[in-house]
Amino acid sequence: MNIMHPNEQDLQRYLNNHMTELENRRVRRHLASCPPCRRKLSALLAVELELADLELLEAPAGLSDRVMAALREEGLGNAEAEASRGSGPPGNAPTAKPAKPYWRRELVHGAIAMAATLMFVSSGLVGRLAALDSDRLEAGVRQGTMVWLQTVQTFSQQLLS
Repeated sequence: MNIMHPNEQDLQRYLNNHMTELENRRVRRHLASCPPCRRKLSALLAVELELADLELLEAPAGLSDRVMAALREEGLGNAEAEASRGSGPPGNAPTAKPAKPYWRRELVHGAIAMAATLMFVSSGLVGRLAALDSDRLEAGVRQGTMVWLQTVQTFSQQLLS
């Protein structure tokens, strides 16, 4: 008989009563006949009780103002933030080196991922991994992974240089 054990997320939802009635009945029936799942549920309940006993902490006064000021100091603010610091209107702001467009970095990362996937598939590693003997599985996977990792690293270095 194939018993489907609820995962921890389902047990947490059961514990917090965030399930449909059908799901709730299914989990309740399963728990009645499965000591390991009851132990997991008991452990989750213990964590919930511990968390409920913890003191709720509040953020220090002015924390958000300090964080925003630090972000502005690092140059992550916008032109209005620069103007509010006294550097004049945004048109008179000092010229800074323009940042590289975000899409270019994403394009390079996507190209590297695509090339690595293509190399992984075309190198035959997928077929070799699927055909491994169960006795040699660990060694074969390790060796195949190392070959793949070295190939991807070499290709990435060539692409980024």
